[in-house]
Amino acid sequence: MKWTFSGIEAQNLLGNDPEACLLDPVLVKENPVRKVFKCGKFFVKQDFRFFNGLKSEFRHAMQLEKHHVPCVKHLAVSRNMLITLAEENTVELGSFLRENTPSDAMLESFCGFIELMIKSRMRHTDLHSGNVLYDPEKNAFLLVDLRSASIPLKCFASKPGIYMHLAMELRRDLPKEKIYKLLIACKSSSPETDFDIMLNQETVNILASWKKRRQQILTGYRKFVRRRDDLVMPADAPEDISNAQIISGNGKDYLLLHHYLELNHIPHRKVWAVTDDKIYLAPMPAGEAPELDALSSDFGMRLALCGIPSTANDWVKTDNNLLFVNLQTALNSINLMEL
Repeated sequence: MKWTFSGIEAQNLLGNDPEACLLDPVLVKENPVRKVFKCGKFFVKQDFRFFNGLKSEFRHAMQLEKHHVPCVKHLAVSRNMLITLAEENTVELGSFLRENTPSDAMLESFCGFIELMIKSRMRHTDLHSGNVLYDPEKNAFLLVDLRSASIPLKCFASKPGIYMHLAMELRRDLPKEKIYKLLIACKSSSPETDFDIMLNQETVNILASWKKRRQQILTGYRKFVRRRDDLVMPADAPEDISNAQIISGNGKDYLLLHHYLELNHIPHRKVWAVTDDKIYLAPMPAGEAPELDALSSDFGMRLALCGIPSTANDWVKTDNNLLFVNLQTALNSINLMEL
C-alpha cells in the first residue's frame, strides 16, 4: 500500500509500513461507508469508497497547519486509510457541552479560536461542535475531520455566519448575554439581532430534518442510539445506569423527545435508556427543588420556537445552578411521532 507522510517525523513514528503499528484497534465510530478506530496513540479512519476524500482531507490539514490553525496532527494517508495522532486529553466539544457549562475562561479561549480561524480565511462547509476537540487541561481547541476545510482565495472564504452557528452551539447552558460576546468575536455587528435570526433558522432546519432523524433513531442508527440487552440507550448515555430513576410510559416518545431537545440545545433531564414501557432518567441531584428564576434566561423562548409552551414552573434548577425542563411538559405539548 502506498503511503504519503506529513514529514520525516511522522514517517519515523509510523515506519515504512504504518499498518504494522496499528495494534488492538477499538471501533469508535461507524456508518455504512466509514469506520474510525482507536489504535493506541493513533486514530485510523477507513473509507472504502473509490472517491472517499481522505487524501483531500490530508492536504487540507497540511494547508491549515501552515496557516497556524489549530488542528489534529495528520500523520499519513493511503487511498483508503488516514492516520492521525490521538490527542489523549481532548473530548469532542459537543460531548463536553452536554455535561458541562462553559466557564468564562473557556469562552475567552473559544473567542480566540474563532478569531484565529477567521483571520486564516479558512473555508469550512461542515463546521460544528462535533468537529472541534476541546482540551480542558490546556483550555484549548483543535479542529478535526478536515475534509470540508481549506484555505481558498480571499473571495471564497467562509462568511461569518458559519462561525456564528458554531458559537450558537454553546447556548445550552448559557444566557444570551454570554452568547452575544461570542457572536461579536464572529464579527457580528448586531449580536442581539443575529442571535434571534439564527435561533429561528436552526429551529426551522431541525423541523425540516426531523422526519429523517426520527426514523434514524427509531431504526437504531448508531450515531444516535445503542442497544444493551432489551434497553435502547442514547449513544452518549453512561454504561452504569443503576442509579437512574425509573418511570413508566411510552419509551419511544421519551427517547425521541430527548434527541429533539438535544438537537435544539435545550437543557432537559436526560433519558439514559428506554424499553417499550419504562424510561430510565438521569438521577436528580440531592436536595433539588424547583425555583422560579428561569425567566431570566432564554430557555422559554427556545421552547416556544419549537411549539412547546412553558412557564418558569416547568424548569427545575439544580444545586449547581443547572436548569432543565420537565420532559412531561414537552411531551404533552407536541407529538414527535408526527412532526
